[in-house]
Amino acid sequence: MSKSICTIIARMKHYITDSGAKIIIGRNSRENELLTFQIAKASDLWFHAQNTQGAHVVLMSPVNNHNPDDIQYAANLAALHSHIKKIFANDKQKQNYTISVNYCSVIDVSKAAAASRGTVTLENYNIIDAIPYSKLSTYRIHYKK
Repeated sequence: MSKSICTIIARMKHYITDSGAKIIIGRNSRENELLTFQIAKASDLWFHAQNTQGAHVVLMSPVNNHNPDDIQYAANLAALHSHIKKIFANDKQKQNYTISVNYCSVIDVSKAAAASRGTVTLENYNIIDAIPYSKLSTYRIHYKK
């Protein structure tokens, strides 16, 4: 990998769950594309808030066996790093809102034809309700530098 790609990877947000799984978040279209199509492996899960712009989130796993708590954490992070969460940012009841998040295996994500960088199409995806301001997504996942 080139030095510039390694620099981009280092700037992405990296989290470790309580079970030891790694979650990486792309914060812009370049990072999203790099994460989804060059870094993520076939056994990883991909997450994105439904019907809005936002981060690509990848839950990495050496085996195709993902902990349900880790799936929820990754979904909460996808919701937290989406544009729709800005609607709730100043709302005192923001812990009560949910955002639908699509998730699927990385192999079910493909680049959208003739679309801008970071735009994808999905096959065989699931939908999970995520809470962007959940304590799960702010306290139980620890940032790894």
